Amino acid sequence: MKTNTIQKSLLVGIGIASGTRRRLTLATPFDVVPFLIEAEKFRSNNNLDNGVILIAENPGMYSSIATSDEVGVAGERLCSSVQQILKRFSLDQWCIIRESSFSNDAEYLALTDSLLPIAANHFPGVRPEVLAYFAGQTADVEFLRKKFNVTSKFGWASDNVHGERAFDNFYSLASDELNKKGILAA
Repeated sequence: MKTNTIQKSLLVGIGIASGTRRRLTLATPFDVVPFLIEAEKFRSNNNLDNGVILIAENPGMYSSIATSDEVGVAGERLCSSVQQILKRFSLDQWCIIRESSFSNDAEYLALTDSLLPIAANHFPGVRPEVLAYFAGQTADVEFLRKKFNVTSKFGWASDNVHGERAFDNFYSLASDELNKKGILAA
């Protein structure tokens, strides 16, 4: 996949933990294939040039349930499975990015740090690990927006605090606040 400032990309994320984040997944989640097929339809129908699949495997996000080595193994296993799915369905316009490939980047870490107080203000009384989840996921999207010109994000829907709708609302709010502070650049 080639990327430049003219091409537009669609982002999807696939995590290595169950929805409750209480344990690492042992196999590829059953819904990955239909999810990627629907994402490809969306990409194609909306004239987006590329797709970016984020393997969400930041060791810091999973430290309460697994060691860094276990997180790395789970990320590698999921990445390999997703590569096979892309090949089998000839989804050549997609690439896979492992979160661990940029989770220690200074710009990414600074962005995450700047998002934590915004998350705490937006979600008063919410556990620190949930705040870290929102800050981290927002930093992921922003980092990949810059790197791959991500213009759209495709995700699952749920009305609970961990759901994509709640995240998307937070992303909009946080982006506005960081733009006002001059932290985000176009």
